[in-house]
Amino acid sequence: MRALSTQQEPGREEILSGVNEINGGVKLDEFDRETIKQGVDQGFNALEVIITLRAKTILKSVRVYTVFQALEEVATVIQSNPSVQDLENESFGVQFAVAILTKQSADEIRALIEGISEIERVAVSKVDLEVKEERVPAPPQGSESAATVETRGRTVVRGRAQKRWCG
Repeated sequence: MRALSTQQEPGREEILSGVNEINGGVKLDEFDRETIKQGVDQGFNALEVIITLRAKTILKSVRVYTVFQALEEVATVIQSNPSVQDLENESFGVQFAVAILTKQSADEIRALIEGISEIERVAVSKVDLEVKEERVPAPPQGSESAATVETRGRTVVRGRAQKRWCG
């Protein structure tokens, strides 16, 4: 998986500050990897989407919610970085990432998200399970490994211990 370039344009230092947690993209555990492999086997595209909000965005959680709603119309969200809870609490800089399974192309996903106000930049790349060597340990036995929710007739899987937006 690729992350956004950290090369900064003059006067844009504030946009990329506080986003070092995204440089590694979405962290996938074994459950996430298996879910993605099964989706790819069924003809879905596995994509990592890195979204950068405008630096002075007010109510970042509303923008994030809008992005998730748009994605859930055309994709299954597998994992996010930071976690959904941190996104809801606005405990992140201006950048976040999601791993999704979709029938849409990378360009269609990019255009969908770029159509949302206060989005500075969108980077979409294919999830490459072979390149990502870092392993996240599986959750202890007995803990939640994934949450599945039903939205408008679609099942949305979120990675470990993540929850549905409370809106």
